[in-house]
Amino acid sequence: MARIRSRAQGKAVRLSQETKRFLDWKHYVRLFPWGIVGAAAVAGYLIVPARRAAPVETIPGQPNPPTAPSPPPPPAKQAGLVSSLFSVAANAVMRSAVSYAGQAVGQYLANLQQPSTIPQPAKERSEHERYSVR
Repeated sequence: MARIRSRAQGKAVRLSQETKRFLDWKHYVRLFPWGIVGAAAVAGYLIVPARRAAPVETIPGQPNPPTAPSPPPPPAKQAGLVSSLFSVAANAVMRSAVSYAGQAVGQYLANLQQPSTIPQPAKERSEHERYSVR
């Protein structure tokens, strides 16, 4: 029973340490600094609202001033060779980053499932083993 208790206590301590490390955001900043920078940039882009057109001030009792017709939109540019190559390279980098992150998470989870390496208490020797001559 004592062996089972000590093993369970060791596993509980290890689980507690792993949970603290898992929830510590500084740990992830040390491991994936560029991923965190990218995530912060995306979050900032999504949080900041889009610009709105400035409101036109009108004077009460005055007719609204005529507005100039908006110019036609410029024709769409065709992608050049450099931008196409950059797009392909960026796509390859993103795919490899996602693959690497998936492998890292898989290894982390596999390490959590491995048995504990806590040393076991020494097995007690029988009376015969204690007094036998080697």
